[in-house]
Amino acid sequence: MARESLESRRAPWSGGPGTKGIEIVSLPHLVRSIRPAMDVRAVTGIYRFLKARRFDIVHTHSSKAEIVGRVAARWAGAPVIIHTPHGHVFYGYFGPIVTRLCLTLERWCARFTDRIITLTERGRREHLDDPSACTLKRRNSSPVMRTKSSI
Repeated sequence: MARESLESRRAPWSGGPGTKGIEIVSLPHLVRSIRPAMDVRAVTGIYRFLKARRFDIVHTHSSKAEIVGRVAARWAGAPVIIHTPHGHVFYGYFGPIVTRLCLTLERWCARFTDRIITLTERGRREHLDDPSACTLKRRNSSPVMRTKSSI
């Protein structure tokens, strides 16, 4: 596909730096905390958004959006699903019950995720080497995206 024919759309965040020319879509049911009724509505809203626009690639970030977005993308028939975790829930973030639920959902989503791009070598190892973390070994190895930043 020629680069000129690609469109970029970003959802559901509000505008900010670098968003000129990018469609911003508000999804009021997508909230940070785990709220099952709102989460189901969020999946439905994202599904409708993706299905109507028929994206070639869906790329998710963050722990909750990764699950909600990848499920909606799968149901909408997105041909390519990519996820870049910015941290993960393999240990220590939530209590043991929520962590176990998140790990179960991550394992399930990994089955239909085409690529997980990690930001650190440690993240890559945790996604590929820990049998309790996910089942990504079935397809592509998880690349590490090198970024330049000053700390």
